[in-house]
Amino acid sequence: MAHPHHPLLAVLCLSALAGAARAQLAPEPLRLRAGWTPPSALVPAPEPARTPLLRWSGPRPGLSASDEEIIALFAPEPPPVTRAELEEGGAGALRYHGLPGGIVLGCVARAPAELAGAHLSGSVEQGLALELVDGRRITCPPIAPATLRAALAFTAQPVDALVHLVRFRGVAPRVAPAFAGSALEPLLVRQDALPHRVMPETRVWKSLIVDREVRCTLRGTELVLTADLEVRFYADLGDTGAALHAHTAEALASDFVGPRTTPDLADELAPLAELAGWLGFLRLAAELDPQGLAALRAP
Repeated sequence: MAHPHHPLLAVLCLSALAGAARAQLAPEPLRLRAGWTPPSALVPAPEPARTPLLRWSGPRPGLSASDEEIIALFAPEPPPVTRAELEEGGAGALRYHGLPGGIVLGCVARAPAELAGAHLSGSVEQGLALELVDGRRITCPPIAPATLRAALAFTAQPVDALVHLVRFRGVAPRVAPAFAGSALEPLLVRQDALPHRVMPETRVWKSLIVDREVRCTLRGTELVLTADLEVRFYADLGDTGAALHAHTAEALASDFVGPRTTPDLADELAPLAELAGWLGFLRLAAELDPQGLAALRAP
């Protein structure tokens, strides 16, 4: 922790107080994954393997690693990270304190050819459907109106971070404004903390849950959404602010067939995978029917 008279500290304290005063969404009943219960135990994870450093280009001009740690501590929201920035092929450096210790969901859903040219129909309150070019009406999965409104607001933003758990005791989790104060917030915070709870050997690292792939498929006249997740673990390289990718654990959707070499986190993270499916679908809808999606977002 920096000296109590650190010049950044006073400014960031005021920023934190201002952020705490912003309006919150009213809680409403949550219907994601009703009746879901986690399994009682997991197979222990294998010994993690360290992988090469991801995109490190030196210290950020004007800021030390300790400065960045203070900024992360007092920021009222998760770091402004997009899903694309987490990939090795992206531009810029991956910084330890610039990564949420949390959740980043930003994939666009893959869809079958039949959805080309589809239009949204229905409403937030009554449920959504897709009208296909051949005249068929495809019903979307049920979702609570409050959750759908939050997902619509989240996917309208240019960042993909949902939750950032600060490692200091007593500091509240940072939740994206679209979900802060909603009935979904406690579930997101619990899901974010789950990898360290079920894989205690990873607690020395920062955990980050990301969506690996989101899919839309048709089952008769119903739309089915599935998402593969993975948990990435990062270490701070020598307290320099550089992020070292230390380990990855899979959480693949139920339609996955094949061997799993890591603990099966799919059941534990199923509610988050369901939300990832909806976020990926809404991003796809923005490509298929931007006017229809804008109408859903309108007050």
